[in-house]
Amino acid sequence: MPLFTPNMIIALLSSCASSLAAIALTAVSAWLIVEASYQPPIMILMVAIVGVRFFGLSRSVLLYLSRLKLHSAIFASLGRLRSRLWEHFEAVGMGDRKLLTSDAALRTMVSDADDVRDLIPRTLFPPVASSLVFLAVLIAAWALDRRRCRCSWRSELSTWSWCQQQ
Repeated sequence: MPLFTPNMIIALLSSCASSLAAIALTAVSAWLIVEASYQPPIMILMVAIVGVRFFGLSRSVLLYLSRLKLHSAIFASLGRLRSRLWEHFEAVGMGDRKLLTSDAALRTMVSDADDVRDLIPRTLFPPVASSLVFLAVLIAAWALDRRRCRCSWRSELSTWSWCQQQ
C-alpha cells in the first residue's frame, strides 16, 4: 500500500491544520476570557470573538476533510490490495488443496486486508501528524521567542546607553 498518495498527503496536512486550529482556539479563547474579565468595550474583544468562531469552525471542517481524504485513500488502496490477492488466488488455482477444501483462504484474505486497513489510520497516521504539529509549534515558539529576545536586547541596549549618559 503506498503511503504517500495525494489523498494521504491532503489528509495529513489537513489533520495538522486541524490540530493547529485547536491549539489556536484554546489560546484565543483563554485570552478572550481573561480580557473579558476586565470588562473592556466590546469592540476590543470583537477580533477575539471572531477568532474563536473561526478556529472552532475550521477545526471541525479540517478534521472532517482529513478523515474523508484518509478513508478515501485507504479504501482505494484496500481495493487494489484485494484485487491483487484475488489475482494471486487465481494464479495458484488448483495447486493448493487448502484453497479447495475450506474457506480459510477467503477468511485470511478478508481479515488480513482489514488489518491493513486499520493499521494506517490508527497506528501510522497519528504519530506522523502529531510530529508535524509539534514541529510547527516549535518553529512558531522559536520565531516568537527570537522576536521577543531581539526586542528585549534592543531595549536593554538603549537602557544601558541611557544609563551611561547620565
